[in-house]
Amino acid sequence: RHAPPLRVGYDEFSPYVSVESAGGPTGLAVDVIKEAARRSGQKLTWIKVNGRHEALQGGKIDVYPLMSVTAERLKQFHFSEYWWQNTLELVSLQHRPLNRVADTAGKIIGLRSSPSLSLARSLFPNAKNITVGPGIKGSLLSLCSGEIDAVFADSRVVENYLIQNPHPCPRFTLKVTPVPGAAMSLGTASTERARNRADLLYAHINEVLEDGTLAMLAAAYSMATPDRNLQLAQLIRNRENLFELEAAV
Repeated sequence: RHAPPLRVGYDEFSPYVSVESAGGPTGLAVDVIKEAARRSGQKLTWIKVNGRHEALQGGKIDVYPLMSVTAERLKQFHFSEYWWQNTLELVSLQHRPLNRVADTAGKIIGLRSSPSLSLARSLFPNAKNITVGPGIKGSLLSLCSGEIDAVFADSRVVENYLIQNPHPCPRFTLKVTPVPGAAMSLGTASTERARNRADLLYAHINEVLEDGTLAMLAAAYSMATPDRNLQLAQLIRNRENLFELEAAV
C-alpha cells in the first residue's frame, strides 16, 4: 500500500516561501523540500494556507517548509534538525535613528511576527513597549507613521520586501542597525501524526545541507548559507541545544 502524499503548506514568508503569480509555491525552502522529496521518493501535495501555525495545528497540512524554532512550537510540532539561521536587525528612520541597542530604552519596538517576541524582550529589556504587527509591510508602515520607533526583523525579509515593493515611506531614509546575538534558528515542521513520514524527508534535508546543494539553491536567491561560513561551529552548538531543549520540554 502506497503512503499518501505529504501535504505541504505554503503562504507568504518571502524569500523562503512565497506564492508565485500563478498561485503555486516558490522560494528557497520550497526548493529544499522538493529536492528532499525527490531523493526520498515521496510525493507532495502543496496546499495554500492562511496561517501556517493554525494549518499545522488543525491538521490541514502535514508539513510546513521552514519555521522559526521556539520552545512553544517544540511542544506542538515535530521539527527537523534546523537548517537555516536568521539574523535580525533594527530598522529605524535616519532622522530619528536607533544607532545601538542601548538606544531602544524608552522606545517602542515593532515585530513582524510573534516568534521573535521572547528574543526581543531579552535583547531590549528597557524598551517602552514591544508590539507584534501584521507582517513586515504593516510593521514598516507603522515605523513610517511614527507609531513605533524601530522594526526588529530578519534582515533578509526586510531586504526582500524593499526590493519587491515600493518604499513604504519614500520621504524618509531607513537606517539598519545590527544587533549582537540576534539570531533565530529555523527548521521544517510537521504534525506529530506525520512524524514517521516527515523523518524520511528530514533525513534527506540533512543530505541537501551536507552535500552543498543548499548553498547552490540559496545562491539562486542571492543568499549566503549559514552552514558554509564561520557560523558553522555556532550552528552545531545551537542545533545540539535545540534538541536538548526538545527533550526537556
